[in-house]
Formats: sequence, structure tokens, C-alpha cells
Amino acid sequence: MTFAAFSLLALWGLWVLFLATMNLKQSKDAGQLKGFALWAGYTVLAVGLLVDLIVQVIVATILWLELPRELTVSERVARLCRDGHGWRLSLALWFRRTLLAPFDRSGGHG
Repeated sequence: MTFAAFSLLALWGLWVLFLATMNLKQSKDAGQLKGFALWAGYTVLAVGLLVDLIVQVIVATILWLELPRELTVSERVARLCRDGHGWRLSLALWFRRTLLAPFDRSGGHG
């Protein structure tokens, strides 16, 4: 597998886990996530954090051509949207507007 294919697959997997996590958060906030579903949701969160860390260290480092300062890709995107310049800012804004904010109803990614 080429690095480009790995990167696309890793970013897609991270996004799917982000979507699942946001849906689980909404259910938990509404008091609908209990018992086994709550436990299973925490396993999704744990896998998501592991994938996020891997993507942050490997893929996002190459994508933004900078070493990570944060633990997660979302934190990097937030920093670059706040303090970034040029193409790094443009890329971070695209990630936030296209992949994160529309799916986080709490507003945490917008």
C-alpha cells in the first residue's frame, strides 16, 4: 500500500469514527446512552483516539508540513484556524467547514 492510499484510508477512518463519536455524544447528552451501549460507545471513543493520534503524528504532520503540537487532529485544525496563515490556514478551514463543523451540533468544531 502506498503512503497516499494509507493516508486517505486513515483520514477516512478517522472521519467515520468522528461521526460515530459525535452521534454517541448527542445520545449521551440526551440521556439515551446507557448500559451496554454506553460501554460500547466508550470503546468507539478509545479506538477513535488511537486512530486520531496515529493520523496526527503521521498523516497530519506530512499534510501540514509541521510537527504536531497537539494530541488530536481537531486540536491542530482549531489552532491553525485561529493562528494559521496561507495554505495551512486554508487547509485547516476546509477541514473544519467540510468535515468537522457540520457534524458537531454542540458547536465545538465550528
